[in-house]
Amino acid sequence: MRFAWAVWVICLALTPVQVTAADAKPNADISRLELQIESLSVDKTAQLAQIQALERQNTERESELRVLDKELSILKEVAASRLDAQDQRIGDLDVMTGQQSNHMAAIANVTSWVGVGITLIAVVAGFFGFFTVKERASIEAREAAKHWFEENAKDLAKQVDDLKSRVDELSRTADASHQTIDYAVTGVRSHAEKTRSDMDRAAERVLATSGKGDGVPQADADAISTVRKASLKLHEKPETEFSADDHYARGVNEYVEKRFDSALHSFDRAIELAREHTAEQQVKFRFARGTALGELGRADDAIAAYADIDQRYGADASPALREPVVKALFNKGVRLGQLGRAEDELAVYTDIDQRFGVDASPAVRLPVAKALVNKGARLGQVGRSEEALAVYTDIDQRYGADASPALREQV
Repeated sequence: MRFAWAVWVICLALTPVQVTAADAKPNADISRLELQIESLSVDKTAQLAQIQALERQNTERESELRVLDKELSILKEVAASRLDAQDQRIGDLDVMTGQQSNHMAAIANVTSWVGVGITLIAVVAGFFGFFTVKERASIEAREAAKHWFEENAKDLAKQVDDLKSRVDELSRTADASHQTIDYAVTGVRSHAEKTRSDMDRAAERVLATSGKGDGVPQADADAISTVRKASLKLHEKPETEFSADDHYARGVNEYVEKRFDSALHSFDRAIELAREHTAEQQVKFRFARGTALGELGRADDAIAAYADIDQRYGADASPALREPVVKALFNKGVRLGQLGRAEDELAVYTDIDQRFGVDASPAVRLPVAKALVNKGARLGQVGRSEEALAVYTDIDQRYGADASPALREQV
């Protein structure tokens, strides 16, 4: 600003001024202006000197900065070198630490194996000491036992003899008891088998009266008595404990007493409980069921029951099964005849003759003979007299000279 003022003043001084009489000023003012101009020149000179001094200071400061930058670069290089050296020393220390750790691990392994070895030595020493003590104790015990036995040999021998005598006595008693039990068991089994056999024969005679048409079983008195006795014995047992044979025995008794509904129920229960029984026992229960159905007037159901027996057991060659099968077929034919199905009845009788006609068993030959007799009678009833005569002739030829009274009766 001062420099600007100085320039402006100089310009004014150099500019021509027209002085008029009206505008003239005293010389004192001009002198004052000149003094001011000089003062401004001095100030300008001082300002220039200050500016130069500042420029020199600035130059010095820049030089100092360059020196400082150079020193800073040097310090950075020195610090980097020292850091690198420090990193190198740290790496060396890490390597040394790893080596020391490996040494310590090796020492620990060796120490562990030494401990294991010491333990094994202690165990071996313990076993050795144990067996040594055990051997010594065994020797002492044998010596003590030998000494004791020597002192008590006579008493021991007497006690042993007494024990042997006692054992012999007990053995004889046990043998006798076993024999008694065996005899008792054999007796019970024999009695049970005889009772069952008698019951089966009685039931067979009772049930053989089926199909006569009057609804009244006409078995012999002995068979009925046997059936009733077996039924009375069942009163001693709860029904919840009944076996299949027990239900069968009750059913046969109910059949004798003409309570056919109750008999049928008992036979059904026997069949349910006989799933693990033999085929001979099962066919017996099924045959009885068919008989009860027939006596109840349920001829179709009875025929179905007999057909079921033939389907289940008809192909079996066992004599114990052929007999109930041929009897079931015979009863089937009788029931068909009662229903007026003459042709079906005749077909059943023909089937019986073809399948069982050459059987040598008396128990099978009798139903076959009865089937032929019924066949001849039915043929006569339907007006086939010549065929009926041929059947009767065949019956005479087969059974006329037979030794069995039951077969000769059919003739």
